[in-house]
Amino acid sequence: MHPLIRKISHFADISADEADMLLGLFSHEQAYADGDAVFSADTEQSTFFVVLEGWFYSFSILPDGARQIHDVYHAGDVIGLDHLSWSRSTISVSAASDGRLAAAPLTPARRVMFRNPHLSAIFYSLHMLTNVQLLDRITAIARLGAYESLAYFLSDATARRRMISADYPSELYLPLSQKFIADCLGLSAVHVSRQFNKLIENKLLRRLSRSSIQILDEDRLRKISDYQDRYANLDRHRFERELGRALAGHHGQSE
Repeated sequence: MHPLIRKISHFADISADEADMLLGLFSHEQAYADGDAVFSADTEQSTFFVVLEGWFYSFSILPDGARQIHDVYHAGDVIGLDHLSWSRSTISVSAASDGRLAAAPLTPARRVMFRNPHLSAIFYSLHMLTNVQLLDRITAIARLGAYESLAYFLSDATARRRMISADYPSELYLPLSQKFIADCLGLSAVHVSRQFNKLIENKLLRRLSRSSIQILDEDRLRKISDYQDRYANLDRHRFERELGRALAGHHGQSE
């Protein structure tokens, strides 16, 4: 199943026709190598994207030249939803590993959403989920120590990967440098290295290779960081109920 369709199916019913419409929109695929730029801040944008595979991230360059990472994107995540409202990008996005994106042109996407309120509501919900996850991560970085912050980062990566995989293994593909993870968490690379070793010593994970680890005790990892899996706690029936009421009100006003 397409990563975007699998992700949506976690919180909303989507018909075969709607899935076909989305796949038709995101029909242009492009491969990226680690470090490739997808788009830069304050540039004109005519597309938005869904991650098919690999890791991508959004960031800003601070006045002192330092990089501030805002979010990390996994398979199934949508990049650039803000382009539907802003003509110029508010952030920069690059590849954190080799990967693939599928691009959708904004004008046809707006037409599809205007004609299909259900899909429009789905994208709105995806945007809200992204905002909640970002707030959770900001809160975690602000209040947790280095050990707990790394546990949070790995718990979140594991939960998001599982969501788009029908048979998710305990192995986590992690082709990220310690400097990159450090920038995500506001730590130094030395701190990240020490905390990885501590997690290994405490039998929470083990290294399988330079680019993958195995989570040995996910429950303990989550408890350490007080990680909340927002996708697991979604009430999909509430979404459908509220959407049904909204659409009924919309149709009533238009009659």
